[in-house]
Amino acid sequence: MYMKEKQTSVFSSQTVTDASIRQIAAICPKLQKLCISKCAELSDLSLMTLSQNNLLLNTLEASGCRNFTDIGFQALGKNCKYLERMDLKECNQITDLTLAQLVTGCPSLEKLNRLPNTGHRLRQKILVQGLYC
Repeated sequence: MYMKEKQTSVFSSQTVTDASIRQIAAICPKLQKLCISKCAELSDLSLMTLSQNNLLLNTLEASGCRNFTDIGFQALGKNCKYLERMDLKECNQITDLTLAQLVTGCPSLEKLNRLPNTGHRLRQKILVQGLYC
């Protein structure tokens, strides 16, 4: 089955799993906007699936997804070149290295809501590249 959906939201759902995201990714290859904020059961596998199947993704709202780590976000930074907006608040397991990779790997990135304790050097880099965080 193939769907033409370009955006979907599963905000704050405790029943959404990595298998759910795998299905969404497979049937919505042209997905551009996805809200998975506060979906506590998701892991890096979901981000890696999106990075392999949804290359047109331009907005990802993932605040409160506390199981996400550098591994998943680095896959997005490597493959999802059209990302423009990301909400990563409360994704506490990601480091400055990943944020830097997102900034350099996603040339269209305009808005990156991130951890409040992001390092000083990264903030300078983000400002130099013209991002508004």
